[in-house]
Amino acid sequence: MAAKIADILKALETIAPLSLAEEWDNPGIQVGSKDMETDFIIFSLDPTARAISKAIEKKIPLIITHHPLIFRPFRSLSPSYYPGQLIYEAVKNGITIYAAHTNLDSCANGLNEIMARIIGVRDMAPLDRCSRDPLCGIGRIGNIGPVPFGKILNQIQALLGPNEIRFMAPETQQVQKIAVVTGSGGSLLEKAFQAGCDLLITGDLGHHHYLTARALGMGLLDISHHMGEELPFREFAFFFQKYLKDNGLHVEIEYLRESAPPFEIWGVENTHRLETGTHGI
Repeated sequence: MAAKIADILKALETIAPLSLAEEWDNPGIQVGSKDMETDFIIFSLDPTARAISKAIEKKIPLIITHHPLIFRPFRSLSPSYYPGQLIYEAVKNGITIYAAHTNLDSCANGLNEIMARIIGVRDMAPLDRCSRDPLCGIGRIGNIGPVPFGKILNQIQALLGPNEIRFMAPETQQVQKIAVVTGSGGSLLEKAFQAGCDLLITGDLGHHHYLTARALGMGLLDISHHMGEELPFREFAFFFQKYLKDNGLHVEIEYLRESAPPFEIWGVENTHRLETGTHGI
């Protein structure tokens, strides 16, 4: 039996209340209506053309994403450019797009907590506590050791597969307490240090983050914005499907996996293509 989209989103907001979102964020309905019914949901980390095409193809009227489609007010909206073309296709085909972003990062059983649990963090607590709910917040800190940094690095590589991972720490360095921030967590580096962490695992780290960490004597592990969210968002989709069924909403979830970030890394394969003249220029 199909469930009302309003009931599905009410269940989601019970887990991840919109009040937990950061002030700059724009979670919630991006496009569409709560008034339809569905027995399928597409989960996609990003609101992409691929996700909308899949929803059109399978006649699924609800896409739940992590990243919002709309962050800032528009001066104009056209189907000729992003994000207008995605909004146009969604509206034309009766598709509701809903984003659970920093509210899902912050909440219990949200992305940060799931990722920290997968890594093996014990005695977890929020890194940057939410003023509206001190049990929630961005990032998680906790104990993992003592364990050599190299062992953590190998564990992360096994979890994420053949994706680029940048790090700064001797492989023999002993790690006792770590901070995990899914997405982009460089701004919380010093807060993690003040909390007594030996290592910060996050994404989007830049040159100055590494310099700061070196000065503090702290390790960094950059698993990328994309990969740091793809795995826990997928795990949350499985959790949410069970949560819905436990609450009488029998809905199937299709997770649309993006196995790589929305860019390519110039490396050995690209260099070979350049040297052999097969790069297409």
